[in-house]
This record gives sequence, structure tokens and C-alpha cells, in this order.
Amino acid sequence: MSRLPCRIPGCLRTFRKAGDLTKHVNSAHRNYLVTPITTSCNPSPSPDVDSFNAPTSPPLPELSLPPPPISQKKYHPYLTEGKFIPSNTPPPPQPTKENAWAPFGGEAQFRLADLLFKNVEMSQGNINELLDIWTLYQRQTTSGDDSHSTGAPFDTHDDMYNIIDSIVDGGASWRCFQTVVDDQLRPDAPEWQKTSYQVWYRDPETVIANILGNPEFSQDFNPAPYVHLGSNGTRRWADFMSGNFAWRHAVRSLCLWLIS
Repeated sequence: MSRLPCRIPGCLRTFRKAGDLTKHVNSAHRNYLVTPITTSCNPSPSPDVDSFNAPTSPPLPELSLPPPPISQKKYHPYLTEGKFIPSNTPPPPQPTKENAWAPFGGEAQFRLADLLFKNVEMSQGNINELLDIWTLYQRQTTSGDDSHSTGAPFDTHDDMYNIIDSIVDGGASWRCFQTVVDDQLRPDAPEWQKTSYQVWYRDPETVIANILGNPEFSQDFNPAPYVHLGSNGTRRWADFMSGNFAWRHAVRSLCLWLIS
């Protein structure tokens, strides 16, 4: 069943009955209503009825509505400084690759590695078995002529792993540090506190630089904290930069930078 929307700009209420809509407008939007102006008609008595012309009511004033509010983002006032570039400036050219799937030989190699390593998480032995069957099938289809056989996309699981480890797209190299066990641990401390771990991570500065330099994020990236207000004035929460933590942390970092 269709519902009747309120036609006052900025109001999102809907109603099933016309009477409910009328009550809502009369109670919630009184400022938008215009009371018709009526005048009493008191013509002077005249014996000639045919010559009597009743006075007409003046025209009703036009209904003037304020423009509907719009959604807006208010960015942090102290984090907008910088060297602005002219509008409509094209982005710098991006480097192109001869092989978009590098370091893989092509799409088939990439998709197979993605399937076996990430999706299926196949064991090394089963990967080798699959590649052997693949190579055998290629030989059978070429009647044993190895010169026309393309073989499997990878020789062994080691071959596939080495290609995966050689991925350097973006230039964010891997880094590693070793955790140190606290010498002051209690004898009854849990086992995980007594173990040293390797922590691998990408260089954060390089990762952030790659994000800022990627044109695919140009319309979906907020470089500074902001407050997002909807059309009805209600605050909207969407991502990290729209939260209170980002706003307060930016203020704290700016103060520390000013006093340093």
C-alpha cells in the first residue's frame, strides 16, 4: 500500500491516511501554513439588483518557503593549510607496466596462485600433485610432444611461493621486528607471555603515500578529520575521519607540534 509523503521540504514523514497527513502538517509545520484572507461582503442596498457587483477578495499572498537544507562536511579548521593547486589540474601520469599481472606470467598464473594460496590454502604436497596432473594432461593432449606442451603454470609449490614473495607492487617493503620476553614475568605467567614472536608489517609511510597517490581514491578519501551533518542537522558517522577520536587526536598532535 502506497504511503502519502509530507510535501514540506526537509520532512521525511509518510502517512497511510490523508487525515493523518493533514493533522501532521497542522501540528508540525504551522509556520509553513498560510491562513486564507477573507473579506466580508457588505454591498450597499440598491433597488437595481442587476446592477449590483459584489466586491472581490484580494489575491492570496504567495507561499514563500525557505530552501531545503543540504548535507555538508565541516573539515578540521587547523588542518587545511597547504600548497593548493589550481582546480581542474590533471593528476600526474601513472607509470605503466608491460605486464599488468607482474611478477606473474599472466592472469592464469595469478588466479591459480590466488586460488591455491589464499582461498583454498592448499598444502604443499597437494599443490605439487595438482601441478603434476596438470603437466600430465598437457602432455596427453599433445601426444607426448613436449615441444608443443605448455605444462602447468608453476613447476612446484616452491616456484609459486617464490613468485608470490617477489610481489613489490607499490614499493611498500616488508619489515620485521622480534618481541622480547619480559625478564620480570611471574612463574605462573601464561605461556604466550613467555614466547618471543616475529611481527611483520609494511612500511606505514610508504603505504600512506601510495594511498594518497592513487587516483582511484580521489573521490573517496578524506585527508583531514571532519564533522558530517545531514540535511536535518543530525551528525552522521561514516568512517575513521568522521569520529571524535580523529578530531581530538588532530588537535592534540597540532598542540604538541606547536610547543615542540
